[in-house]
Amino acid sequence: HGARACVNAVFRMILQAITNESIGGVDLEKAMTRAYRSVMIGDEEYLKFLETRGLEEQYSHGRQIRSIQFMGMGFESIAAIATNIKATHAGASVYVVANLKTENQDYDPNIQHRVVLLGASQGTVTFHDPHRKRGVAERKIKRSDFLRRWAAAQNTGCMVIVK
Repeated sequence: HGARACVNAVFRMILQAITNESIGGVDLEKAMTRAYRSVMIGDEEYLKFLETRGLEEQYSHGRQIRSIQFMGMGFESIAAIATNIKATHAGASVYVVANLKTENQDYDPNIQHRVVLLGASQGTVTFHDPHRKRGVAERKIKRSDFLRRWAAAQNTGCMVIVK
């Protein structure tokens, strides 16, 4: 379960951002259990879950939620897509989940860790890290360290688009 916990935490962060309200763990877990018979699901299941009509009706306030997975993309490509979406759909939001090689030595080195990108400069990358303690999820690391961990996961991730 530990390896999938970040997946659940990342998507809960995104869902809370979409709704501007605290998503009760119990409510979300009930919906996940009904749909998947488990509260711990993988990325693809979560992306499908975010796009369900019931979830859109309950949490998105009439906005559509769509997602795409990507591989081999860099910051520039992601920024261009997000900028285009926001320019063509007034009020749209784009959330980017990056898959990184885990830093946790207790896990299999092939395990990937999920984070929500917040920004990138020439020297640092800022992201929400669900592994951090509650209330201090924002984290900054050297761009080179981020790129090394992201490359180990083939620069994979997904975009969640709300329009």
